[in-house]
Amino acid sequence: MINQNHPIIPPPELVRDWARYQNHQDPEALWRRIATLAARWGADQELEACLRLVEIDAGEDAYDFARYIRTARRPKSPSLKEQALADLDKIESSDRGGYAVADLTAIRIKRKRDRIKAGSGESMRKPGAKGAPGAADFKQAAKTAKKK
Repeated sequence: MINQNHPIIPPPELVRDWARYQNHQDPEALWRRIATLAARWGADQELEACLRLVEIDAGEDAYDFARYIRTARRPKSPSLKEQALADLDKIESSDRGGYAVADLTAIRIKRKRDRIKAGSGESMRKPGAKGAPGAADFKQAAKTAKKK
């Protein structure tokens, strides 16, 4: 039987922290999430113990192997910037009526022109008006525009 001091059982403080950051409106979802985090934590603890033994037994050659296994086990999530750039890369010219750019300013302008053309009653802001894109915005758009 496993007692509370077993090395792959998460400490109660950690479980309380997990519960604190979850939605308490759905208790079943809360416990399912805590169980998932606990299982992941326990598996990580077991893996770390095994890798430490490999490093001790195999010596210097095992450090690269252990680092590779750790990285493969929990790959680093992409940053918000990387996610945004990946989303921009997904924009295809067919979705924009032949307008293939990877710049949000230009996409917003195109969408607004399309709404005006469809009769929305909106109008384009005059250059220099509050909220209108300035020269710097268009220079940035030119730098990030995709070539057709």
